[in-house]
Amino acid sequence: MGRASHFFVIRKETTNVCAELTSSRLEHLTAWVTRALSEHNREQGYASEKEIFLVEILFRNVNGTDYLEIYVDTDSGVTIDACARLSRKLAEEVEVQSELQDLLPNWFRLDVSSPGLSRPLKLERQYRKNIGRLLRVKYKDSNEVYHVVKGRLVHLSEQVPIELTLERVSDKKGKHVEVERLTLPLSQLVEATVEVEF
Repeated sequence: MGRASHFFVIRKETTNVCAELTSSRLEHLTAWVTRALSEHNREQGYASEKEIFLVEILFRNVNGTDYLEIYVDTDSGVTIDACARLSRKLAEEVEVQSELQDLLPNWFRLDVSSPGLSRPLKLERQYRKNIGRLLRVKYKDSNEVYHVVKGRLVHLSEQVPIELTLERVSDKKGKHVEVERLTLPLSQLVEATVEVEF
């Protein structure tokens, strides 16, 4: 679906400057965004397939500008309009809630967007929505050795521990193609990204 993005630059009147996002601040921000998402989903009347869920929150400084990046998704792909509505809701809450203002720097850019194809998959829910797609997976085996493979995600187990199954072409001999199945626990994955296919 590409990267849907909407942002606001917010200036607060307090003197508290947050140079980096500590784990405590991150927990508070995550709780706030999760609550706001729940309210937003209810207000918009989103059913489970369109329900927006939180993927990741990042805070970074680029050339002196602080960015609060909030990555969200849905099971069917999040739209630019949905990101814009959520961004407006979050920006309005920051403007009126002093406890949120204390967690954030004086000037910052709030960016609400989909993770896009270039960002690694983070949640089981993201893997489920990408069944059938080609993934690039970096994983660590039981001997602590790293491997990188490409394969089509064909299955994600329901039981714990969650395992994914990739089908990959292991050898091409003339017209005969050998397909290998590789099953990995999600806990062994270091990173997985969706590969663009043409």
